Amino acid sequence: MIERFVAPEALKFDLLGNVTIGHFSSVRALTVKKKIEPISKRAPSKESLVLSLIAALFLSQSPALSKDEPKMWLLSQKEEDSGDFLVYVWRDGVKVTVTKMDCQVLACAPDWKVHCFRDKERIEWVGAMSQFSGVVMANPFAVAKPSALANLDFVGNGEYNGLHCAKYSTRQAAKNVLYTARDIPVSPKVSEFLSRLYYLPNMNGVPLYRCSDKGSGRRLKTEVIGLDVGNDLRSGLSVKLQTNSCRQLPFDRLKFEAPRGYKRVTDVIQVTYSANKKDQFVEIFGNVGFRTSSKGEHDEKVSK
Repeated sequence: MIERFVAPEALKFDLLGNVTIGHFSSVRALTVKKKIEPISKRAPSKESLVLSLIAALFLSQSPALSKDEPKMWLLSQKEEDSGDFLVYVWRDGVKVTVTKMDCQVLACAPDWKVHCFRDKERIEWVGAMSQFSGVVMANPFAVAKPSALANLDFVGNGEYNGLHCAKYSTRQAAKNVLYTARDIPVSPKVSEFLSRLYYLPNMNGVPLYRCSDKGSGRRLKTEVIGLDVGNDLRSGLSVKLQTNSCRQLPFDRLKFEAPRGYKRVTDVIQVTYSANKKDQFVEIFGNVGFRTSSKGEHDEKVSK
C-alpha cells in the first residue's frame, strides 16, 4: 500500500493494465498489478446518461416509430336509401364519398365544420354540425336533426365482417339492432357526424350495421323524398346500413383537407343535387332551394 502522494504525471500504464509508479530517478520503480474492469460493469458517466436520454427522446418523437401515429380506416358501406358510401375515418376526422350524389362530405378537428362539395362543378356548402344530416342532403323540405329514436340498450359484443363490434338493440324489438366498431377509436364528433349522416342513434362509435324491424303490414314513415314520391309500405326486417369491407391504411392527412377556391352555396342540396336532378325537381316542386338573389345572381360565395 502506498501512503505517499504520487503525482499523476508519474503514473505509467502498459497494455496489460500494469501501473508503474516512479518517484524521480533516485527512487526504484514500483510495479503494482491493477485489475481493469470490463466496460459493461463500469458505472455510466454523466455524459453518457445525458446522451442516452437525448437519443430516447428523439426516437420517441420520431413519426416512424411513435406509438401515437394516427390510424386511418377505409370502409365501404351501403345505406338503404342513398346507396354506396366510401368512408375514410380517423380519430379526429371523417370524409365520405356519396356515390349516388356524386359529392363528398368532410368534417375534421378543430372546428368540426361540415364541408359538402362537388369537384366537377367546384361548389361547396359549409355549415355547423347542427345544420347537417343525411336527410337534408336528399330532402330540401327536411330539417337537420339527430335521430328521433332514443338511445339503444347495450346487449353484448361480437364480430361483424372481421371487426370487433358492440351490439345495441331497442326494448321494443330485439331485431331492431345497431352495431358499432370497437376496433376504430374515434372522437365523439366523428360519431355524431356519422349518426347524422345515416340518421341513426349516436352510440359513440363508427356505425357498421343497422337493421330495423318494421313489423307486419306496418307503414314506414320516411323523411327521405325522392323524385318518385310515394308511400313506402315495406314491412318486416329492413337493413338500413351494412358494411361490405373495412381495412386499415397508412394515414394520409391530405384526405381530410377541405377544398380551396370552390364557390360557396347557401344550401347543401345545391351540392347534392346534380344540374339534371335540380331541373327535374323544379318541374315538380318549383324553385325551392335553388332560388337566385333579387339581382338575378346566384347566391354563391368563393371559399377561402
